[in-house]
Amino acid sequence: MGIVKVKFKVYNPAGMSKYAEIDGIVDTGVVYSVISASLLNSLALGRLRGGGSWPRWLC
Repeated sequence: MGIVKVKFKVYNPAGMSKYAEIDGIVDTGVVYSVISASLLNSLALGRLRGGGSWPRWLC
């Protein structure tokens, strides 16, 4: 397992023309991605309702 620097895009599948390019790091041993709420809001991605201690987003 390790950490790798990558450039990737995050987009809303309902409107793929609007996206954000991000320079980030990837931890190859994790299960979930962590992306700021303000970025997800700017792409009009909605928050999923449900249990758990972490907010979940529809991506």
